[in-house]
Amino acid sequence: MHGRILWQFRDFFQARHSTVAWGTLLKAAGLEDRVYLAQAYPDTEILSLLQAAEKMTGIPASVLLQDFGEFSVPALLGMYSYLIKPEWRTLDVIEHAEKVAHGAVRQQQVGAAPPFLRVRRVNSHTVILAYNSPRKMCAFAVGVGMGLGKHFGEDILVQHNPPICLGSNGCEITYTSRPKKTRVL
Repeated sequence: MHGRILWQFRDFFQARHSTVAWGTLLKAAGLEDRVYLAQAYPDTEILSLLQAAEKMTGIPASVLLQDFGEFSVPALLGMYSYLIKPEWRTLDVIEHAEKVAHGAVRQQQVGAAPPFLRVRRVNSHTVILAYNSPRKMCAFAVGVGMGLGKHFGEDILVQHNPPICLGSNGCEITYTSRPKKTRVL
C-alpha cells in the first residue's frame, strides 16, 4: 500500500475520530510512532489499521472502507485532475481509472500497486467494474464511486455484493447514473 493512501486514511480517521484517536489507532494496530512517507508499505499495515479501527469504533471494516473511499475523492481528484478530461463525469472517471490514473501511479510511484480494474461500459448510464486485488478492498471502490457522484452532482446507484468478494481477490461493482428528477413549477 502506498504512503499516499495511508496518509489519506490518517486524514479520514482524524476527521471522523480526532487527532488523538490516530495515535491510539496506530498503537492498537501495532504501528506506534509510524510516520508514512511517499513510498510503498506492506499491505499488512492498512489491514492492521482497518482491523484496529473496526475494534475501536465498532464499525465494520467494509463500512469504514466505503466511507474512506468516499472521503478520499477530493484528494484523489486533486492529485490526478490533470489526467481527467473536463467533460468527464462519474462513469467516465470510473471507466478510465485503470488506464489513466492507475497507469500513471504505476509509472510515477515506485512500489505502488493499485488494484487492477477492468471496466465494461454497458450503456451511457451503466459501467461494470471488475475489481481484482489481493487486498480485497473493493468497498473502497464502492465509496469512490459514491464520492465521485457527489462531486459531479450525480445520483449514482452502486450495486455490490460483498459476501461474494470474501475469499476471492475480485468482484464486480455496477455503477448506474440515474437521471435527476426535476420539479416543474
